[in-house]
Amino acid sequence: MAYNRARFANNNQLTTLAAARTTYSSQQSNFPYTNVQSDARYLVWKPAGNFTVTTSNQKLYINDGADKTATITAGNYIPATLATAVASALNAVSSTWTCTYSTTTRSFTIGHTGSATLRETQTTDAAWDMLGYTNGTDHAGTSFLADHSRNHTHESVVWDFGGTMAGDFFALIGQINEVFTISNVATISLKASAVNNFTSPAFTATLTRTDDGIFAFNDATSSPAYRYWEFKFIDRENTIGPTGFSISHIYLGDYDTLTQTNVAKGFEKNLVDLSEMSTSQAGSRFFKTQSKYWTFQNTQIQQMTEAERIVYQDFFQLFGVHTAFYFSLDSSVVVSSAINELTKFVRFGSAPKFENLIRDIYTMTFSLDEVV
Repeated sequence: MAYNRARFANNNQLTTLAAARTTYSSQQSNFPYTNVQSDARYLVWKPAGNFTVTTSNQKLYINDGADKTATITAGNYIPATLATAVASALNAVSSTWTCTYSTTTRSFTIGHTGSATLRETQTTDAAWDMLGYTNGTDHAGTSFLADHSRNHTHESVVWDFGGTMAGDFFALIGQINEVFTISNVATISLKASAVNNFTSPAFTATLTRTDDGIFAFNDATSSPAYRYWEFKFIDRENTIGPTGFSISHIYLGDYDTLTQTNVAKGFEKNLVDLSEMSTSQAGSRFFKTQSKYWTFQNTQIQQMTEAERIVYQDFFQLFGVHTAFYFSLDSSVVVSSAINELTKFVRFGSAPKFENLIRDIYTMTFSLDEVV
């Protein structure tokens, strides 16, 4: 396979996947996960802040005059409901405990009406780290503010394709002109398995975040194809808070690439700014700011075979100028220093032109506009 050649990602398995076979960690009601299955980039999925409590992180060790152990009910919570569950667990073995979550500091605070001790030195299956209590020493008092902020335990999406599906290319982006909201210290992974269990999956890729999103070609050695796929990120102290993550589109599928040639040198990459300027009588300038977007112009594939010409004629007939797709001109990062430089979510700017050179050899000329 030609790993250094331009790629047209044209088969997003997620857009046709039935909702019943997609499981996501959390969502805000006004920004549901289903928004990422639309090509309207202004629609976004915003998680609500998922905290997953299991048998390995549900214990709270306290002393209210005697050593006691509280158990948080296993399940999935958002910050406010987790605070309620913590208070309920403490009051099930003691009394007059409270727990709150600040959306300003993104921190939990545990309180008690009288002097009590959080026995943070007890760590077996403890909830301390999940809640941000990381000091590792016992604390006595009436109010206990966590040492670190917490957005979530993780956010994730699991897809069940119902059968084996290829995942050669994965992409995840936010809104145009927005710095990608997952931070550069996040732990991000893509996993795949023949069964719905990702403890020891057959395929694991650690993903790299860029300011434009996440782009990963997973087929450097072979094409991974599995029934179950999981995308997951852990970004617990991101300053945007648990509800600040904003994701506008996710792609998981395969792509078309060239077999005989590549995009010719001399292509143009341009940043378009449609902001409007006006000048007052006094000479002051005023601006109506519009979104900026990238375009690819004077883009040519020379000496294209007849088979390739048919593929891309059919590609345009399917997508036209109205349907978006991912295009990667430099998938192996040879021309640029980062994959996001020349990998964009685009539409055709106009119909591609096919020029016959000789016999069954053609040149294809086309332009692409980044989706706003």
